[in-house]
Amino acid sequence: MSVSPSNLISLLRLLDRTLPAGEAGMVRERLAGEPELAVQYRLVLRAMQPAADIDALLTHADDLDVSEVAEFVEGRMSAERQASFESRCWSSEGVLREVIAAWQAAGEAAALEQAVASTDDARAAARSLLRAHPPAQRLPRARPLEAHGVGLRVHPARRGQRRRQAR
Repeated sequence: MSVSPSNLISLLRLLDRTLPAGEAGMVRERLAGEPELAVQYRLVLRAMQPAADIDALLTHADDLDVSEVAEFVEGRMSAERQASFESRCWSSEGVLREVIAAWQAAGEAAALEQAVASTDDARAAARSLLRAHPPAQRLPRARPLEAHGVGLRVHPARRGQRRRQAR
């Protein structure tokens, strides 16, 4: 059974909920039907947890190229290089953890950029609205109700109480 070279990216996108619903459903179906993919899913979940064995993490740390990790995460690798690199990830927990950390950092950076852009868009919209419809410099002074022809009426039962209190 051959496994597609994009399993790691698909699993990461599934876990951080950035995979479209249709694709997510297909990946879940594959998880149920392909034992090798299910094993890889468990490896990703385990690699996302705090490390128990520091020595195991450092096994392939010396030959890890951070620019290669970035290329993989950003999807800039050829299919052959991606398959080779992904196979290294599955064989080394340290490399897998580096890819997951880079993936999460890229996701956080994208979310921050989006938040900044939406805040800037909201400010620009508010400025254009204020330019188009400037607020009144001074609100008109409120007139008493009597000026509008409205008189204050006292309930008949209370009229006597007020007269008595006034005396």
